[in-house]
Amino acid sequence: MARPSQNLSPPATGLLRWLVYPGPDVPEEVRGLLLSRMFAGPIPVVMAVINTVLVSGVALAMTGGPVFVFYTVADILLGSFRVGVIRRMSRALASGGKPRMNAYLISGIITCALQGALAMTGMLTGRPALQILSTITVFGIIGPVCARNYPAPRYCMALVMLCDLPFVAGCVLLGNHWLLITLAETPPFLLATYEVIRTFQRLATETLQAAVEGRHRATHDPLTGLLNRRGFQEAIAHHAGRPAPSLGVLALDLDGFKAVNDVFGHHVGDALLEAVAGRLAGRVRPADQVIRLGGDEFVVLLSHGGFAEASKLADRLIEDIGHVPYRIGGAAMVRVGISIGISCAPEDGTDIERLHRGADLALYEAKTAGRGVWRRFDRSMETESFYTQQDEPLQTHPQRAHDRLMPL
Repeated sequence: MARPSQNLSPPATGLLRWLVYPGPDVPEEVRGLLLSRMFAGPIPVVMAVINTVLVSGVALAMTGGPVFVFYTVADILLGSFRVGVIRRMSRALASGGKPRMNAYLISGIITCALQGALAMTGMLTGRPALQILSTITVFGIIGPVCARNYPAPRYCMALVMLCDLPFVAGCVLLGNHWLLITLAETPPFLLATYEVIRTFQRLATETLQAAVEGRHRATHDPLTGLLNRRGFQEAIAHHAGRPAPSLGVLALDLDGFKAVNDVFGHHVGDALLEAVAGRLAGRVRPADQVIRLGGDEFVVLLSHGGFAEASKLADRLIEDIGHVPYRIGGAAMVRVGISIGISCAPEDGTDIERLHRGADLALYEAKTAGRGVWRRFDRSMETESFYTQQDEPLQTHPQRAHDRLMPL
């Protein structure tokens, strides 16, 4: 099943979106991860329904009041609805969807309101046993509510108050002046609960932020900020087994980069790689991905468009990367070329790994044909004679000595 932390969508607009807003101090990149921690399986819902049925059943046996029949039936129906919502959301997540939380959040609000009303009704019966059960029920619910919904403090506090305030109202309406103390207890109780919720949220935010930063460091190149080799492997794994009707892979290699390093030094070479990476990232669409595999070796994954789109992009990159010089710091203007190999689905393969292999072979042809050109993969490139010249297939080499093939 897909991880909820990666796929749940918050409400689009309105009061619900305001309620689940985690606050301005929560970084944007972890808000979705934090919010989706509120998503629970059906077991807590089933346990809550059992609890309500037991309390309502005892109250019905003691008082014979039909209102407790209503609470029992209403909670069973609401619990069934919530379980259905959870199952639908789980199926959507498993299929790669991003279900919104509206129904899940609204059903939670109604559930807490129903529990609060049951507690108030139990207090107003005046029967000590039911009053004790009502007290236990309210505070037994508030704990799990906070433990599950702390990522959204506003929403969590709304649920807490829906459980607690009707109970307090029941205490006040009984007419027992000793129970008026609950009015004085309620504000500090709510404030303390809010502080606990915020503490949990801050700790979870720090943990998630550290995890996000760690994952970013593991999958991104520290010099250019692009995806690195591991990030590319994860992209391959993500697409494994999925149809790629118009996926395109461009393998890119800079012409003359070694000479820049030799003449100006590695610090200029690193700055040049950063500049090239910036141009590459600026020429692709948001859905496309740019990867630096190492050295001056890059890959572009086109999410859709096929060969027509890939060839147009290759022309643009050759023009923008290779024909426009770079001024790096105080160094003189430097210029590098770029050679590109193209492989496209479905003609050249149906998965990224095979497409990358084809693009790599096409890149070799482009490098031997001359600077500043692209070549498309052709099955004739897959020849035994080609591999006898190599220790292993090109795509496994972290660095290829193309500059020896095409010196300045």
